[in-house]
Amino acid sequence: VIRGLSGNRVVTFTQNIRFENGQWGDEHGIEINPFGTQSIEVIKGPMSVLYGSDAIGGVIYISPDSFVDGSPQVEFGSLYNSNYSGLTNNLGLKGSVGGINYIFQGSYVDNGNFSTPEEEIENTFFENTDFKAALGYSSDKFISELRFNYSESTIGIPHMEDDHDDHDDHGDDDDDHGDDDHDDDHDDDHDDHDDHEGEHEEEESFQALENLTLSWKNTFIFNDSSELEVIVGHTMNNRKEYGHHGHDDHEGEHSDAAMDLDLNTTSVDLKYMFAKTEKSEFVIGTSFLSQENKNFGEEELIPDAKKNDFGLFGLAHFHGKVWDIMVGLRSDYRRIQKRQFDETYGSLTTSLGLKTDMGNNGTLRINYSTGYRAPNLSELFADGMHHGTARYYVGDQDLSEEKSSQIDFSISTFTSESQFGLDLFANSLKDYIYLNPTGEEIDEMPVYNYVQDDANIFGGELYYNRQSSLD
Repeated sequence: VIRGLSGNRVVTFTQNIRFENGQWGDEHGIEINPFGTQSIEVIKGPMSVLYGSDAIGGVIYISPDSFVDGSPQVEFGSLYNSNYSGLTNNLGLKGSVGGINYIFQGSYVDNGNFSTPEEEIENTFFENTDFKAALGYSSDKFISELRFNYSESTIGIPHMEDDHDDHDDHGDDDDDHGDDDHDDDHDDDHDDHDDHEGEHEEEESFQALENLTLSWKNTFIFNDSSELEVIVGHTMNNRKEYGHHGHDDHEGEHSDAAMDLDLNTTSVDLKYMFAKTEKSEFVIGTSFLSQENKNFGEEELIPDAKKNDFGLFGLAHFHGKVWDIMVGLRSDYRRIQKRQFDETYGSLTTSLGLKTDMGNNGTLRINYSTGYRAPNLSELFADGMHHGTARYYVGDQDLSEEKSSQIDFSISTFTSESQFGLDLFANSLKDYIYLNPTGEEIDEMPVYNYVQDDANIFGGELYYNRQSSLD
């Protein structure tokens, strides 16, 4: 949650590309293994100018492990988790040979059921296998890095109350809630995974997740010190769910999984950085994204659909005697296609930032930025039961874009041993999409509709850091 906004309103970047595997709902964790990570940056506020649609709340930018020159470096770690009686093992190797840098990182997590002081919670096991590889090359005029990541997870689905044992059948447009939220909950009533530590018998009840990410980042450096950055990425995500769904006679194209979804995403990002001067910096860029998801199981997280994004942006940074000024402008378009549905969304977003130094130990910043977010497939097409929240969700195909206007004020001071900061913000959201209770029931579940209205969020952050001296 960043400043009151979360889910599809926060964009995640990993392996140098936008990470797209959360199209089924807003409430689920991202499938990113922490090993092989250099740093994680949280960028607050509307960042649509740089990162496009959906970055209305902010951005989580996960930087991959950096390359090293010279002889090989080995990393090994092993962790025991008593709550799960589980082990986590990690092995990494990086170095360089003949001017080519390399990174290899592998990890394996094997957790049993979660234990509390009173009991063991059935079907809460978790297994994950993750492998990362990267090759890098660097010269005075050209920098290239090719990265690969494969992750496979098996996640037990805990039991829920007996009165939620049966799932609704959904058609093409049914879905996504009650469908969109199989990640944590849909399903809290299934039986155990039959092959995990010999504890799980009869009906299987677990999710099998696979995620493959491939990215290639190239930076061309010209004689005038300007740079062209080209990033190409492709992600393949498969999500299967096994358990008793009332579809025992189903023969899926991929497997006998009750839910089986493929999500494929290809992206291209171009950025040209003009040669810097003492007083100015300029950046222009464009981004393309093409996505398609297909269902092969009886139940659907989201309907079969295609999504295409296109964006153009420019950013200018001026250095003055008193103030530094940053100005950004971006235009975005998103097209969503589905059977009997074809809609295009778009918006123009802006950003203006001012910064000044307060002597030698302080900084004052004022920022104004706008953002936009197109409705997701869940909000457009939901028509089903959400078993985790015991609600029936109904989408609206006539939803329009959310638009955000936010102003930030921050002041920070620092000494050699301490740092103090105060941030204040006000965010005005037009056509904010949210769930509204109707007072009606379907199958003894309260009905919630996705609706829109204007909203306002106000808040602030206060922090103080101090480093003690051991001299």
